[in-house]
Amino acid sequence: MYAGLAKVLANVRASVEDWPAMREKALSRAEILATVLAGEDLIDLREAEDLLHWMEADNFTFLGYREYDLEKRDGEDVLVNREGSGLGLLRDGSSHPTVQHLTTTGQRKAREKRVLVITKANSRSTVHRGAYLDYIGVKSFDSQGNVNGEQRFIGLFSSAVYTGSVRNIPVVREKVEAVLRHFGFPPNSHSGKDLFAVLETYPRDELFQMEVSDLIEISEGILRLAERRRTRLFLRPDIYGRFMSALVYIPRDRYTTAVRHRIEEELMSTFSGVSIDFEARMSESALARLFFRIRLPKAYLVPADLQTAELEQRLCARRGPGPKVFLRCFAKLSRVRRQTGWSLSGQTRSRAATGLTSRWRTRWPTSPVLSVSMPATRLS
Repeated sequence: MYAGLAKVLANVRASVEDWPAMREKALSRAEILATVLAGEDLIDLREAEDLLHWMEADNFTFLGYREYDLEKRDGEDVLVNREGSGLGLLRDGSSHPTVQHLTTTGQRKAREKRVLVITKANSRSTVHRGAYLDYIGVKSFDSQGNVNGEQRFIGLFSSAVYTGSVRNIPVVREKVEAVLRHFGFPPNSHSGKDLFAVLETYPRDELFQMEVSDLIEISEGILRLAERRRTRLFLRPDIYGRFMSALVYIPRDRYTTAVRHRIEEELMSTFSGVSIDFEARMSESALARLFFRIRLPKAYLVPADLQTAELEQRLCARRGPGPKVFLRCFAKLSRVRRQTGWSLSGQTRSRAATGLTSRWRTRWPTSPVLSVSMPATRLS
């Protein structure tokens, strides 16, 4: 316990002491993007510059920084620490490896001519709040325009990211505008407003990380779902193989903590998860939205033939009985009441109620989804 507390205090001290230097690194990198790389053919150059200025304006809690060189070793692209570049949680002498091997997807993305890499780190923050750290990578380029390294910032987005409009957040706003252009709905039309509401309320971390094509596909699925009382599942694997994101819509009156736990169990079992986090959103809609982030085991490969529809059906089975089943049970109870008149003694009525419970048990799954307490002596 003492060792753990000492480590947390050391992390807080390192983050606070190096905080000004990390902010300066963000500003200096933005200046390089605006001047040195201004003539390069990089599609997200302006977005990266805007993001770094926005992060420095108290929209990001800087907790760590380090620079890496992208090198080829034994035919493999690896990231090698630049000695003396570490700040905060990534200070020199910390427990981070000198050479970082990349996943297959990571190697393919490493030399891609894009400036930004935005994802979640595979470790939780010990400073500020215990969430998975946000990872902002800014690539560096040689004189020929080839990727030769990365400046990495780790930390946590501020609360303003999760409460403000998507139109005010760099990177996110460009993706939102791209989706709106794709569908082409008039802004004041019913469909246009519905689409923007989907994007405005979409999990913010996902908007930073996902590709526009994935956002278009999922947005279309959500629009088609509308107010239909059914269960839908949307999956998005993290491109670096660290996480699987699952967006689940279920009828609002079917949602309980017990239902969420059973959905979590199914997702953890399906993906051999190490851990799982969730967010629940309830509104005036007939549907509740659950967002899960499943941390995947190291070297886990998402099956190429993963059947989302089959997993969706298993989630349906996990959610438990709905109002229709409940009403059918009470209809049966009403028929029995009319047939018997419930003129029996309290003890006899209690035995009758126990008998009905036994008869219905096979049709009512064992679940705390709905608990009804109705003493037999109160029926008249």
